[in-house]
Amino acid sequence: MRLLTAALAMALLGGSAAATETESRLFQLEPVSPTCAAPPAGQGKPLELAERLDGDTQAALSAGVFLALHDTSGADTWPTADIEAAKPCSLARFEAGAVVWTIAGAEGRAPPRWVRTPGREAFFYLARGPALPDALAWSRSRQGLPPGALRPAYYLVGLADGEHFVFQIYDDLPDTRQLADDVRAVVESTRTPLAVLAGGDTVTLFRETVSGTHAELFRPATIRPARPAHLYGPDGHFFTGAIEQDWKLRGSGFVCPAALGKFERLRAAVLNATDVALDLHCSLATDESFTSIFVSRVPDRSADKAYFARQLADAERSLEAPRKLRDPPTGPKWPIQAGRAWVDKGGLMQEVMFMRRGDYIVELRGTYVLADVEAAGEALIKLIEMVTPSAQGR
Repeated sequence: MRLLTAALAMALLGGSAAATETESRLFQLEPVSPTCAAPPAGQGKPLELAERLDGDTQAALSAGVFLALHDTSGADTWPTADIEAAKPCSLARFEAGAVVWTIAGAEGRAPPRWVRTPGREAFFYLARGPALPDALAWSRSRQGLPPGALRPAYYLVGLADGEHFVFQIYDDLPDTRQLADDVRAVVESTRTPLAVLAGGDTVTLFRETVSGTHAELFRPATIRPARPAHLYGPDGHFFTGAIEQDWKLRGSGFVCPAALGKFERLRAAVLNATDVALDLHCSLATDESFTSIFVSRVPDRSADKAYFARQLADAERSLEAPRKLRDPPTGPKWPIQAGRAWVDKGGLMQEVMFMRRGDYIVELRGTYVLADVEAAGEALIKLIEMVTPSAQGR
């Protein structure tokens, strides 16, 4: 969780010029153009949610986030494309995190409000979505749209690296000052989000839950390697275990560790959701290095040698002017069946390793700053110990 909040803070804070001294703590309403089509501000107030979510609240929150934020077109471009297409309609400016942000709005498919600052891709927006009671009713049937409510809810979202992090839910459209204050509170703290809608239309909740699960895959049939489902907590089906502890993988019984030495788990993913070709992923990182573990069900061993060779060749071709390092001991009698390492043009160590364990291929891909190479080696040893045949729980 520390890595998640740090990465999110960097995305939302980095890349913009500092505000001048005269703009410190600025809040200023903008002259509204006669052609401005933004909906008028309401008096929406933040909803108070328990620190530990019961089953109904968990179902309502997960469904509400999915319904409010997922791109119904399937293109995964909302709301960015609709914001870019909207007529400019600036409503206010304010300072947060030593930069100046602008609140704008629109009608139609674009969000009623968005909050941006020059020089960065990450931004905030308000999404209109179902009130939680309506979302709960929809979650029980999963058919059609949730029943209409007299007053919808509004979800305050930070969009960073293609993922939608929900920080607040309002019972109505908030006024401009409320929105500015809440965005400032997010920017100037390391606040953990309420939830995230991530790749593959997967919602992860970051509050403690009575059920012990935190993630839900809403459209598993659409998952494929090019559009994986990203999870920041266990879903109880593909990954099981407590959110801050090791997670057990479906099928193989292998473990996605909470940490391997100084490498901490960042997130997990489902690349193929079918049991016959199950493909699960787990990523761990330090502040500057990362390693990815893929566990794929491939019962047929006959193509292993050719597959490993092809993948290693592709990895080497993807690097610019790599300097090859000594290969690790590999083969049927060694823990690693195939592997290679390089130092790339930027001075980073790149590593690809393959291990066959029963019906599963375990693939490790790492990118390390040189200061983390020793720690990466220690993590690899621990990983090998974790995926030995005796560790499998079929």
